[in-house]
Amino acid sequence: MPTTLFTLPRELRDEVYIYLAHSPSFTFLLACRQLNEEGTPLLYKHGTYRLRALTLRKEHLPAPPKPPPTSLIQNLHIAMPPIHFGHHKSPNYEISRRTTESLSQFGGTDIRRRICHFDLQGWTLSAGMAKVLGGFRGFDVVRVEVRLKPYSDHYNGGIRPHDEDRADEERVDCVRLIEERLGTALGEAKWEKKDSGTCFEEVLVAEFRPCGSRQ
Repeated sequence: MPTTLFTLPRELRDEVYIYLAHSPSFTFLLACRQLNEEGTPLLYKHGTYRLRALTLRKEHLPAPPKPPPTSLIQNLHIAMPPIHFGHHKSPNYEISRRTTESLSQFGGTDIRRRICHFDLQGWTLSAGMAKVLGGFRGFDVVRVEVRLKPYSDHYNGGIRPHDEDRADEERVDCVRLIEERLGTALGEAKWEKKDSGTCFEEVLVAEFRPCGSRQ
């Protein structure tokens, strides 16, 4: 008798599903009813629900077109890619507003979740966004990633020289802003520096553990 996925013991099949939870595609869930029923809960638990602010395109589990029930999502990743509109402010505001509105559904403590990673990139943590993230007390961990640029490519068409004092000031201001706007709701932040792979960018990550802070 040939060995197939369903001839394996259930605990081994679960290991396979957990491994596949990190796959960029979950179309294998559509292969049959049993695979879908067994694999979907583990993919929600170990996989990540991804949302990009630019298009608000949801890369979700298990597969398009229907998004998963919010109550099943355990891991959330939000990316705020840099968007250049010149001097026009309204598009930035609209994207921030729509993203805030979309994220509000994950607030509250009725559902225990695992990890939320919020990559601000070149954006500033607005008061409205901070209010929404402050409601993420159902997550075990909330991470906020920010990117600071000690250099600039807008200096007379070239590269602005590195200014250590200016970089230190921006770093202090950024840390203070995030701690002031999220600390009251999510507790104390633990900061770490992340390797950006380039000298033109410094990446900092603030990690909050709201579940621990409310116990």
